[in-house]
Amino acid sequence: MKIFFTTLLAILLYNTVLANDKLKDGVFTSPHGEVHILNSKSGNKAVGLYNKYGHILLSPFTITGRGTVYTGAFSNNCKNGLVSFSPNSTNGWNGNYKWKTTTGFNKWDGGWNGTLQSTNFPNNELTKTFQTKLGTMQLIQNSNGRVAGFLYTNNKEFYVYGDYKNKQFKGYITSDENTIKCNTGFTLSFDWNHGIYGTVTVPGFSKQNFRGSESRNLLELKFQTIKNYANKGRPRDKEWGKINITMILYDDIGTLFTRDLYTDQTNKRYQENQSYDVNRTVSGDIFYSLVGPAGYYSNPRLGFSFTHRRTRASNAEDRLRLSTISLKSILEYLNFQRDASSFVNGPDGRKIIPDSDHTFWLTEANGKRTVRGYAFIKYGNDDKWGYFYTLKLK
Repeated sequence: MKIFFTTLLAILLYNTVLANDKLKDGVFTSPHGEVHILNSKSGNKAVGLYNKYGHILLSPFTITGRGTVYTGAFSNNCKNGLVSFSPNSTNGWNGNYKWKTTTGFNKWDGGWNGTLQSTNFPNNELTKTFQTKLGTMQLIQNSNGRVAGFLYTNNKEFYVYGDYKNKQFKGYITSDENTIKCNTGFTLSFDWNHGIYGTVTVPGFSKQNFRGSESRNLLELKFQTIKNYANKGRPRDKEWGKINITMILYDDIGTLFTRDLYTDQTNKRYQENQSYDVNRTVSGDIFYSLVGPAGYYSNPRLGFSFTHRRTRASNAEDRLRLSTISLKSILEYLNFQRDASSFVNGPDGRKIIPDSDHTFWLTEANGKRTVRGYAFIKYGNDDKWGYFYTLKLK
C-alpha cells in the first residue's frame, strides 16, 4: 500500500474509538450532505456518492482492537481530498477528512460522520447490475447524476465512477483509490437505453466497444438436419447442387456474431424425401432484457440465409431465401417467464412465435427448456426444402 496509507495507519492508531465491522450498503446522512455507500462483492473495496459534489473511493483495513477502517479519496467539484471512516455501533461511521493540500502529521480539516438512513438505494436508471462481455458491472446512481460501482473482470475488482446526464455516462475505471479524476481522459463512456452501449478501456487492455444488459447468456444453436421434400432432378428425383446456410445474431445496436451452419464444398446429389444430418453446434453471447417493451436489447433477432444453387438449367431464379426470428418470446420461454401454452398452436405440435418466419417445438425436461425450430423453403411446388435446429441458453 502506498506511503500515504502507511502514514495514515500511524495517525489512526491515535484514535481509540472502537469500530464496528463493516460499512453498510445504503444511504447515509452527514453534515456534508447525503452519501451513498456500496461495498464490492469481496468487501475489499467500497465506493460512495457524495451528494451533488462528487465521489468517494475507499479500501478497508483492520486495526487490532479497533476494527475496520475505510480510507481513500473523495472529490468535491473536482477538488480532491482524503478521508478516514470508522464504522460505529449504530451502523454509521465516525470519520475525518482533509484536503490533499493540507500537510502535517495527524492533521485533519474537519470531521465527517455518517448516520445510516436506509439500506435501499433509490431506483434510478443506472442503479443496476449489468452483464457485459468484460464481466459484471454493478452500479449505483444518486438523484444528482453521480454514479459509482465496480467492474468484476478477470478475477479482479475495479472501481467505476463518473457522471450521468441526458442518458449518457462518462467516467473512469481504475484500481487506484488515491485519486479521483474529473472531466478529462475518460476511460468509460456509454449511452443508456434500457441497457448500455459504449467504449471502455480496462487497465491493462486496449479500448473496445462493449454492451451491457441485465441478462447475458451463451446462446447455443445446434443445426440438426436438412431435408429435401420435392425436386425436379433427373434421374429418379435427385437434384444436383450446393447448399449454403448461415445465421446472424443482431440487436438494435448491430451484429453480435455470424456463423456458417452448413456449406457444400462440391456439388451434391439430393434425393427427394430424404433427410441429411448435419449436427453442427455454434454459440455466442446474447444480451437481452425481459423488462419493458423497448431498449437496445429488448428484442434480439436471429437471421438465416438458405441458398440451393442448382447445377441444371433455370439457375437464373433467385435461390437465396432469408428468414428472421424474433427472440423476445423465445427468451421469455427459455427463462421460464412464460409457458408453452401461451403460444398459438401451429401444425404438427409446433408453436407460432410472433414476428418469426419459422415455427417451433417447445420442450422441457429435467428443469431445462429447449426450443426446436423448423424452416420451410419453397421455390416452387416441385422444389421444396426444410431444415431443423435447436436453441438453448447456457
